[in-house]
Amino acid sequence: MSQSGITFVINGNAYQLRPDDRAAIGAIPAADRQQLIALLESVQEAERTAKKLAEDSRQALAGSDPYDLDRIKPDRLGAGDADALMARLVMEENRHKKSMPTRQGFYKWIAICVVVMVLLVAVF
Repeated sequence: MSQSGITFVINGNAYQLRPDDRAAIGAIPAADRQQLIALLESVQEAERTAKKLAEDSRQALAGSDPYDLDRIKPDRLGAGDADALMARLVMEENRHKKSMPTRQGFYKWIAICVVVMVLLVAVF
């Protein structure tokens, strides 16, 4: 059974290869072949990383509290970890956020400013 071919372009040169076609693979110039190898290694590394992240997130979420923030590793966030981290950040922001001034407080500051202005006018 023959595998389907892959067509790609490197430095303006189009190549069509099949994994079982050794002659066509050998006909690629060395510089283009090195770029192809580097690209394929990057694709392979990305695939390994994606599988590792998926496995880590499955293991981390299996039977544990998704909002247990001590287990979150910042370099590997899965979907549940990102949600837990966002929830934590929102809670911390709300805790440290200053409250808006009330209407009563606003009127108090206006009254203080008016009194200070009257005193300044009376003194000078």
